[in-house]
Amino acid sequence: ERGLMAATILLVNADPADCIDWRVLLGNQGYRVIVLESGMAAVDQCPILQPDLAGFLEASATITIANSKKYRSDAGHTQEAFTD
Repeated sequence: ERGLMAATILLVNADPADCIDWRVLLGNQGYRVIVLESGMAAVDQCPILQPDLAGFLEASATITIANSKKYRSDAGHTQEAFTD
């Protein structure tokens, strides 16, 4: 099926090594996974990368999901997507 692209997932964690398992798991499912080290880097890069989903990994092994559709349509409100 030509023209279909894998969904992009952005993971944010201060220690990218903590994202290895997530990166492998999601990559094996066909997702394109990008890892950034800070929320500010995510805010800066989201208008460029336009991920389908952003996850903020915390030390407690929980993940906070931000739906990127909110900021993909209006890059001027990017920061709001990460402070809800």
